[in-house]
Amino acid sequence: MKLQELIKQTDEEVLAQYTKLSRKLKLDEGKRKYYIGLALQFFSLVNICIGIQQLSPKNIILDPLIIITMCVDEMYNLKGILGSIKEEEISENRVINEEVEFYKNYNRKIRLPLFAAGVGFIGKYVYDVFSNNLDENSHAYLQIGIASISQASSIYIKDTYPKLLNKKP
Repeated sequence: MKLQELIKQTDEEVLAQYTKLSRKLKLDEGKRKYYIGLALQFFSLVNICIGIQQLSPKNIILDPLIIITMCVDEMYNLKGILGSIKEEEISENRVINEEVEFYKNYNRKIRLPLFAAGVGFIGKYVYDVFSNNLDENSHAYLQIGIASISQASSIYIKDTYPKLLNKKP
């Protein structure tokens, strides 16, 4: 299996789990997904600000990269809440509105790396805890991991795809 196929399969598996959760909790209905997305983004922003401030030495490159990544999805959430995005403009296979298509394509490309980074940062924190090796950056890794998973969750919830649940592995 090629790396690209493995990445696509992993992304679809994560999306399928978010789709199940979204359907169960009715998160993907109407504007609710945009409100949930905005709440997750706020949670992510708080955690990323705390995490980056705890890093030693300060990582000035990380700040703008994360903020830029968050801004695109935040605009998508705000436009959804304000009614600028009409659900009838989004079908399962194509997007009619070019602006919405930009948001969806951008988010589709960054959601798995964000999720994986979050798992990695939290994994590093857990490893540090269980190996009694906590250092000055350990809590920052936890905060940044939570922020990354929150951001990815905002994206995955908006991208739920019920037909993916019927797809055979």
